[in-house]
Amino acid sequence: MRSRNKNPLPYEWPTSPSREAYQYLVCLCTPVHHLAQIADVTSRDTQKNLKTALSTDKDYLNQWLPCEKRQAVASVFNSCCDLINAKVNAMDRTTKRQFDIDWTQYRDAFIMSLTGDSHDVPTFVWLDLVALAWEYEENSEDGIPIEG
Repeated sequence: MRSRNKNPLPYEWPTSPSREAYQYLVCLCTPVHHLAQIADVTSRDTQKNLKTALSTDKDYLNQWLPCEKRQAVASVFNSCCDLINAKVNAMDRTTKRQFDIDWTQYRDAFIMSLTGDSHDVPTFVWLDLVALAWEYEENSEDGIPIEG
């Protein structure tokens, strides 16, 4: 059993382009509702939406990801797009179909991982944790000290 005092959802931003980095960045930067609907991870719309979201000219991620970090992530994502597009363009139909199946499995595993190691923890506990994090953020912005 995992220790309860460790982050159950640790992550790191990819720093070099790869297929895995591409899929991971799509998962990290796409709201789950939209992520669950992406069947073709290499589609022009998927890439355009993420490039737009990561653009420092847009404010979509401003409250969550500082401009400098967004530039670094965007650079990796752009390189990933070049790499993935070259690979996909060289695929035959069977290979592309398998690639799409692999994406669906990767996407679904990512979405399920958001629950952490919750075999024995009811869902409401996770929801309470999210609510607590948002409450802390809201109170911190208002300058209200958090009692502990």
